Amino acid sequence: MDDIFGFNRNHDDNYYKILGCDRLSDVDQIMKEYRLRAIKCHPDKKPEDEQATQEFEKLQRAKEILTDTENRKQYDKWLDSGISLPFEKWLNISRNVHTSIHWMNRRLTNPMITYPEENQLWKPNQFKWERDYDDEVLRKFRNYEL
Repeated sequence: MDDIFGFNRNHDDNYYKILGCDRLSDVDQIMKEYRLRAIKCHPDKKPEDEQATQEFEKLQRAKEILTDTENRKQYDKWLDSGISLPFEKWLNISRNVHTSIHWMNRRLTNPMITYPEENQLWKPNQFKWERDYDDEVLRKFRNYEL
C-alpha cells in the first residue's frame, strides 16, 4: 500500500525517454538507441561509477520491456492510465487480476432483462408485408384502366 500512496511518477523514468525514442519507434530503432547509450555507461567501461551502473540497468530494463510486444502493450497502457503505481507492481497486479478474472467468466444462458409479451412496445411480428387484397378497383387503377 505504501507503494501506491508514496509513489510519485517521475517522467525521467519513462522507458521511451531513457532510450531516447518515442512511442512510434519500432524494435530496430529501439535497439540502435539502446546500443548507442549502453556503450557510454557499460559497467565494464566504468567499473567504479555506480551511477553509470544504475543507468545501464535502467537501459537494460527499458530495452527488455519495449522490445517485447506484449510487455510494450502493457507499458503503453500503464503510461496512458496515469495510475500512481510503479510499472513493475502494476504489471504483476494486472497479470494476476487477468488470470483470476479469466476463471470467473460465466456465460449467460438467460437474458438479463426479460420483457413480458403484453408489455413489449415493439413486437417483431407486428408489421407484415402482405399482398394487396384482390380488389377490382385497385387492379384497374394499376393497369391504367381508370
